[in-house]
Amino acid sequence: QGDRRDRGHHAPGRFCLRAHVSMPRFHCPAPLHTGLALSLPPVTAAALLLPVLLPVMTVAVVACAPIMKHTRAIASEIVDSEFIRFARSSGLGERRIRGMVLRNSMVPVLTFVGTEIVGLLGTSSLIELIFSWGGIGQWGLQSILNGDFAAIQGYVLFAALLSVVVFIIIDAANYLLEPRGRERM
Repeated sequence: QGDRRDRGHHAPGRFCLRAHVSMPRFHCPAPLHTGLALSLPPVTAAALLLPVLLPVMTVAVVACAPIMKHTRAIASEIVDSEFIRFARSSGLGERRIRGMVLRNSMVPVLTFVGTEIVGLLGTSSLIELIFSWGGIGQWGLQSILNGDFAAIQGYVLFAALLSVVVFIIIDAANYLLEPRGRERM
């Protein structure tokens, strides 16, 4: 018995997803930079937005691939669960079942998105270095390379505070999304 999610129209998406996940994060900006710089005429509005467009696209490609992979894995696990089979056998519509899958997969996916947001601080260091943007990531990287311990401590403190703030927001969102968590309180 074949799984219907592994047929036909899902194959190109799975291929792109595996290609993005398997690509090292520091290789991502180079093809985007070369491809977009060669394909845009110098007078267009997109060429004026190029200094912003390329780093944003790089961050999007780097962050979205693992999130897509994790979302698909969690949703596949939930679709194969007993309560979804029961809902299908009870005659619930496909739209209602999709809503049940979405609601039950949001908590683990949201937690994973929080870890990816915190991880983007390290990615931003490389992106700022590659695209010659001044920012906190490049400042932290330069501090490490120069051995400026006070600046390194500030960068690590900022990263820790960012992590705490992001996970407090994620925990609050999970509290609102997950009714079982409210019952335990």
